[in-house]
Amino acid sequence: MLDYLNSIYVMEHTVPSEVKTVDDVVFDIHREVNEHKFLKEINILDKKRLKRLTFTESVNAFRKADFEAMFARQGLQINDIFGDYHFNPYDERHSTRLIIVATKQ
Repeated sequence: MLDYLNSIYVMEHTVPSEVKTVDDVVFDIHREVNEHKFLKEINILDKKRLKRLTFTESVNAFRKADFEAMFARQGLQINDIFGDYHFNPYDERHSTRLIIVATKQ
């Protein structure tokens, strides 16, 4: 079983930047999408402790076809594909997740 984000959905719904405050901590988040990766930088300011941190995240923008090819190379047979944790069918434009159930051939 593989649970992955739906890259097509994420590309269309990415919020480029936002600032969130939780108690005395400010999160300044910047996101960038290119054809192959999702990039996120989180700048954190803890006002109470007077401390700053920065985290970066890079996630490959694999699509359904990418996983189908990777699974085939490894001798895996795809049995089901779901679009969310409620086992709804996968829809490229509307599903938030790409959940693949496969078995070894």
